[in-house]
Amino acid sequence: MFAGDVIELPLRLIASEKKTHQSLVTGFPENPEQIADVPAAETENIGLSFRTSQRGWLNPGRLRMETRYPIGMYTAWTWVRLDFNVLVYPQPEFVPFIFAAGDGGEELQGAPSQQSGNQDFNGLRPYQPGDSLKQIAWKQLARGKGLVTKEFDSDEGATCWLDWEVLAPANQETRIARLTGWVLQAQQNGWKYGLRLPGNEVKPDNSEVHRDHCLQLLATYGLTSEKGARP
Repeated sequence: MFAGDVIELPLRLIASEKKTHQSLVTGFPENPEQIADVPAAETENIGLSFRTSQRGWLNPGRLRMETRYPIGMYTAWTWVRLDFNVLVYPQPEFVPFIFAAGDGGEELQGAPSQQSGNQDFNGLRPYQPGDSLKQIAWKQLARGKGLVTKEFDSDEGATCWLDWEVLAPANQETRIARLTGWVLQAQQNGWKYGLRLPGNEVKPDNSEVHRDHCLQLLATYGLTSEKGARP
């Protein structure tokens, strides 16, 4: 689940053996409410809709429970705070990949790898209008060998690093959103991808467990307990 998505949070209502609860209205502020009856000594399971707004461990705040039963003239109500063990991933932003090149220090756009060796490098070809300037072999040009473009494989099995630093000078939340998009795209492409964050590095791999680990690091990066991180 990503920030901005609507989640259904489970809630179990339990009535005592001697008391029936009728027309209970339950919900989070600014979210849809649920109406339920709970007969004596029975339980009722309901799902409460909640639209997430930020990444990190979910903190939906207090939910309101009220009833106007039986004649609707008076309202009995209370606020309840519950702890839901739900991690909200950052909302992804999908932009073209950027990787640091291996031998020139420049950044490449749209290439699958800079760490997997020569297997991902197809060679050089004459420059064509529309080629990214970041894929031009500037060293070749400096040596007087003409304007040529680097070509890379995009086959499954390529390896790449998704690096926080290549996204400078974007702010923290923009970097997190774009890295989230890259994780999802690299996973779908079948690439082995690693993630580099300040103070943390995840080695390249491709699996659902690896994807979820990367997304969890991005979801909780830089958060305090008041802003969505587990204490």
